[in-house]
Amino acid sequence: MLFTTAAITLLSVVGTAMAATVRVNTRCTDNVFLQLTDSSGVTKQVTLATNGTYSQPLVGSGKQIGITKNADYFASTTPKLVFAYSVAPPTTYWTVSNISGNPFSDSSFAINPTKLECPSITSPDSAVHTCDDAVSYFPT
Repeated sequence: MLFTTAAITLLSVVGTAMAATVRVNTRCTDNVFLQLTDSSGVTKQVTLATNGTYSQPLVGSGKQIGITKNADYFASTTPKLVFAYSVAPPTTYWTVSNISGNPFSDSSFAINPTKLECPSITSPDSAVHTCDDAVSYFPT
């Protein structure tokens, strides 16, 4: 899956020899903070500097990656862009939402799969999208 703004890319690639991967790349001039949450609610914060990259396998259920420009992720006023997903082979379920505003509102983004029958979005819509887990998502 790909999430792009002028500053952020969130990409999952499915290859024949490897599992799907969620990858976040940043081109922001300031740090970007990722809040990783697993299905049990355990969280971990990762800081990405300009041109930084973070990746994790696209597996499991009830996971999310919150992306913000503020290190105080849990403050109620911190704008967050949240990519949440669950993988239940052969289907991947995903959504993109804003919480307390969009930290990247001055940029646009798109999620565009390689299969026409899979959904594309160009703004956080909080809708649950599905596609089979053998789809590659790339930048537009």
